[in-house]
Amino acid sequence: MTIDELRILRGLSMTKLCEAAGLSMGAVFKLTRPGAELERARLDTVMKLAAGLGAVITVDPEGVTIRPKEEKR
Repeated sequence: MTIDELRILRGLSMTKLCEAAGLSMGAVFKLTRPGAELERARLDTVMKLAAGLGAVITVDPEGVTIRPKEEKR
């Protein structure tokens, strides 16, 4: 699931996501554009984004993934 898909699932506009995550529009835009790599983002930024989305992040050798808290792995 992409960040944008998760944002839409949560019913959040980009502005509301920025407010919920405590991030600037520029930071959120960089992470939601096609081809964005969460692996290259700062961990604290990804953590704030996940908190704003009510999501869980997973970091492993395969990369970084973000998913809804209620979704099973």
